[in-house]
Amino acid sequence: MRNKRVAQTFLALMVAGTVFSAGEGFVGNADEVAQASSINTLAKSLTKENFVSVISPISKQIANENNLYPSLMVAQALLESYYGQSTLTQEANNLFGIKSFDGKGYVIDTTEYINGRQVTVKAVFKRYNNLMESLEDYAYFLNTPRYANVHRSIAKNGLEAARNVQRDGYATDPIYARSLIEVIKNYNLTSLDEGSNVTPKPKELAKASYNGGNYDESFRLTHNFKNYRLYGHVKDTRDKNKTYEWRNSAKTGSLVYVDMKAVRSYKGKNSDWYRIRFSKNGRKYWVYNKAIGFPSFNYKNENHRIYVHRNNLGAYDNVFNTRNLAREVANADQIKANTYESSDMATYVYHGHFNTWYRISINGRDAWISGKNVSVKKPVVKHKKVVKRATHKKKVTHKKHAVKRHVAKKHVAKKHVVKKHRKYHIKKGATYKKFKGFAYLNRYGRYDLNNHIPGATKHLVKTPWNKVKVPKNYRVRINLKGTRMKYNTEWYRIRFGNHNYWISGKALSFR
Repeated sequence: MRNKRVAQTFLALMVAGTVFSAGEGFVGNADEVAQASSINTLAKSLTKENFVSVISPISKQIANENNLYPSLMVAQALLESYYGQSTLTQEANNLFGIKSFDGKGYVIDTTEYINGRQVTVKAVFKRYNNLMESLEDYAYFLNTPRYANVHRSIAKNGLEAARNVQRDGYATDPIYARSLIEVIKNYNLTSLDEGSNVTPKPKELAKASYNGGNYDESFRLTHNFKNYRLYGHVKDTRDKNKTYEWRNSAKTGSLVYVDMKAVRSYKGKNSDWYRIRFSKNGRKYWVYNKAIGFPSFNYKNENHRIYVHRNNLGAYDNVFNTRNLAREVANADQIKANTYESSDMATYVYHGHFNTWYRISINGRDAWISGKNVSVKKPVVKHKKVVKRATHKKKVTHKKHAVKRHVAKKHVAKKHVVKKHRKYHIKKGATYKKFKGFAYLNRYGRYDLNNHIPGATKHLVKTPWNKVKVPKNYRVRINLKGTRMKYNTEWYRIRFGNHNYWISGKALSFR
């Protein structure tokens, strides 16, 4: 929900003039009630004059089914949406300012209060097809342990529920509860709470199928990971599922360990979830897949002979860092000091590191091993021996002709060498290779922007970060890759703001 100062909104409501005075209640005409009962009611149909009468019947039905007070539901809808006239309500049918946690929805500027300071930020809010969906999602949002004090089974009445919803952290405005109570009293909304004998409907739970990985596989957090919550279990698979805040040390590009994947099925839609840890033996949390970065892979059919050293990772059914995770097929002790034939290889760049994996066969089962701590040889290809037929041509023994043949062979050899190394460009102190793609700036402030790779020129110029405009999404184009030969470190030439800069590969995140 939006953490706005609703007291100001409330005062604006009162100054503009109330539609109903205390004691008149929520009752509207028959057409409005019929309209309210329709599941297709849209925010476009709301006015300051009909808001309470349109919203109340739907709210009463949903609140009674979910152990909530209708009076609080209507009061919050009125305050949060300004009689349904706010841009968010009109454009997205969002009455309560509930945010989206999957990155999809309606983007709009909103006011947040952080440490008592008012700041304006862009946020993604949920978009609904109609008002019924917004009200139902609000009820679902409050049906969590965090807001248990708001439920009818605990709060004595709607007024107490209004006080409790602020205490439980729904809004940061210090007079939020007082504003809600004023609305409830002004419109006599407590009359909605009377005579409820509706049995709460059971909550529909999601189903999930699980696929285990291994304890050594690690991933990096995406730039927008904080848009998604941490859960004790996969979302909606339990009646009581605790949510957690991200730890302060979690940043874009932070390493997390992932040991399990779940495919969640809920209301006809499937989504991928992952179980993460912030350390190898840390607490486990479930999070939506878009909080984790996944690289792009290149697969190639190429024969190799692989000798495995003692400190290899082991063999797995998948390459590391894929969406399906990697499960161990054989441990390092089982494959060490052995030689295997490989017909396929996979390569990928992940957070500045180039990775190579080879597919082998272990006891008739396909497995992948890391290119680290192995010796790789291409099998010797035996060519057919060409037998020259005898000819009766006379041998040329003239000295001039012999010199010409020798020079021609020399030129052919030189041409072959140039062709072999044509994709590399070598300068003093660095080698360069063509590279096209994108990456995200990651902890970039620690690294310099240079006109060349350090050590490759005597005229090195550094550009301060405060002199350039960093892209809002931190996404930059890469047009060249280099290696600093002295330290064997990777560098990339990035382009933004119509300028090229060289930067260390450690400052970039590849997803």
